[in-house]
Amino acid sequence: MIGLYPMGELQEICQKLSNLQIDSGIDEEALPIHSLPVEILCRIFRMCIPDNPFKRHTQHSAPLLLSRVCRYWKEIAWNEATLWTRPRVALSSGSIYSELRLLRSTLEVYRKRSKDADFDLCVKTSGFNIILQGDLQTLADTFPRCRGLWVSCHDAFWLLFNELRPVMLDQLEYIFIKIHSPSGVLHLRNAPRLRAVRLHSVHPWCLEVFTLPYTQLLYFSCIMGRIGLSPTLSPAVDGWRSLLVKCPNLRVIEAYFQGYGSTDRSSLIRSSIMSAKFDHVRKIIIRMGFRTDLATILSGFSFPIIEELHVIATSHPVCLLPPTVSFFEGLNTTLSYVSRLTSLRLIRVSFGSSELQALLQTMPLITSLDIMLGVFHHASFEIEDENLRCLLTIHDFELHPVIPRLRHLRLYLKVYDISQDDNAAQYAIVAHSRYRWMSKHANTGENPQISKALPSYPFRLYLKYEPNGKDIIPAVARAIGSTAFPVLWPEHSHCFLKEQ
Repeated sequence: MIGLYPMGELQEICQKLSNLQIDSGIDEEALPIHSLPVEILCRIFRMCIPDNPFKRHTQHSAPLLLSRVCRYWKEIAWNEATLWTRPRVALSSGSIYSELRLLRSTLEVYRKRSKDADFDLCVKTSGFNIILQGDLQTLADTFPRCRGLWVSCHDAFWLLFNELRPVMLDQLEYIFIKIHSPSGVLHLRNAPRLRAVRLHSVHPWCLEVFTLPYTQLLYFSCIMGRIGLSPTLSPAVDGWRSLLVKCPNLRVIEAYFQGYGSTDRSSLIRSSIMSAKFDHVRKIIIRMGFRTDLATILSGFSFPIIEELHVIATSHPVCLLPPTVSFFEGLNTTLSYVSRLTSLRLIRVSFGSSELQALLQTMPLITSLDIMLGVFHHASFEIEDENLRCLLTIHDFELHPVIPRLRHLRLYLKVYDISQDDNAAQYAIVAHSRYRWMSKHANTGENPQISKALPSYPFRLYLKYEPNGKDIIPAVARAIGSTAFPVLWPEHSHCFLKEQ
């Protein structure tokens, strides 16, 4: 390419490029963001740290990522102590000497830069590596500063917890443990500040290795696995229920019962009979990977002040009540607590139109509703929300509608065989009628309680859509009309099967 240009012309081109680079050079100190006070920039940086204590951080997240943007950011990030409170240590089956050096150097950097702030320590082991006493001691020295622990470990690493002294747990507020094959008992009963516990991939017998400060716990989450080839999860559910009744002060209960999704009705689990009253529980999240029903899992439990309920099926539509119980009777007995809900999420539910209507009429306080109705078909989930849309559409503004306080509705877009305009109109009618009804009642003050609770937007439709449904979103917006901007909130989904 050089031979295509005379030498003089080539020099001229090079000079122009050099001048262009100088003229377009960016002075980092002149950037608008650098005019912000350091305190404001630090506050923005702190917002990059996840609020969820159980969300695992990586080398691609703050503070390491912030220090790679420019010198100015690096200087600020390296001197902001609160950014260095979440050290992550990964021990792989590599060189023992290099592993120990990396462990010590990583913790030393975080200790130095975090100053006196509390730690949220993440420790992960991969493979059955040999754990030296030096590794254990290095980690143990960090524990007295730990506000939270995120631990994924194998059998050998369990020795670390067996040797913990009570003084090392004085600051511990939450702990996440992904256990594989624990050896010995984990003593956490003497952790005076422990409030939240999350256990991952737990077999029923593993629950016996924990000694927790049960009456202190406010949040308990558990992912339970199946034992061998057992067709049911009765031992898992029973073990979970037995542990749950020891925790009378819980605010949030979360559980995921994994399974292969047996469709045989005879494989419905039958949990042991025990009763308990949870006076403080406000939120329950239950995920099910096998054929069962919510009433069986929570049989005998009562929740006087519950506000949020999430029930999610991962392989077959979930049932709320066993087939032997009348749905209408069960709403007044076994599931009576649903009448106090303000937020309900049912993903892949299964019941008839009359049952759906009875359920909605039982919940007058609901402000947020997220229901995915339909059936599993091969490798997809086919949406069937016609009954739901019909029940939630307000046709007569003089009558009291189903769920009068509804402000947030999440529907899952189905690509119908009918025309796009007709399809869009069906969703628009729901959104428009709800918006008009809520606006009317908010402005006239006919119901002071509803008017007082209404935000600046009286109703929003969060419409989830898969890639093949993206073209209909503009049609829905057009059908809604001038109020589409505050009302319609599209949410893209790669696959409804992942909406868990």
